[in-house]
Amino acid sequence: MPATPELLLRLLLAAAVGGVVGLERELSGQRAGLRTHLLVGLGACVFTEASAFGFQFLVAHPTQTVLDPSRIAAQVVSGIGFLGAGAILRYGISVRGLTTAASLWVVAALGLATALGLYPEVLVGVGVALVALVGLRPIRTWIRHRRSGREELVVEAEPRLEIGSLFRPLTEAGVRVENLRIQDQEDLRQVTLLLKAVRDPDRLLVEVASVPGVRDVEWTRGTW
Repeated sequence: MPATPELLLRLLLAAAVGGVVGLERELSGQRAGLRTHLLVGLGACVFTEASAFGFQFLVAHPTQTVLDPSRIAAQVVSGIGFLGAGAILRYGISVRGLTTAASLWVVAALGLATALGLYPEVLVGVGVALVALVGLRPIRTWIRHRRSGREELVVEAEPRLEIGSLFRPLTEAGVRVENLRIQDQEDLRQVTLLLKAVRDPDRLLVEVASVPGVRDVEWTRGTW
């Protein structure tokens, strides 16, 4: 069993690794950010240390006790799924939080590895995670741009919103509407427009959001 200072160092390292990944999520405006990731990494490390080293006193009775240090670690792997599911949110037809859920899962794994003293694996793991979250962002944008030049505008508004009021700012901006989808719910009307020739999306978002009755506007790459 490692000495107490070594175990405490592993706890600090697991918290730091989780914090590094969580900082990127925090800067991206995700609900599960710095504190959540830090606590997940720390908790996974504590569980693993307790599972691997906390029951050594039972070894004195090998004929009466069967130890399986991996059981608590396995429960961490399955239990983190519930926390990840809480990070996934649905906004109309859009789903957000999948990357954050995956990062929580990775941080839990890094916490487990840290508790077991697998330092090279932890360093490589956090490096690859940061590359995936930050470094691959421009590549993702380029792929989406190559895949489709169409833009999707999702508008959530009052149930009695006049659809024509949304077309006025689009027409003034010279944007062409290729497709239109309307979903009416009890207290919400959701309008999804597939657009072409969008030169200034930020300004267009502001103008559409200022239309009376509009509650929320979301801009994504078209996937129709």
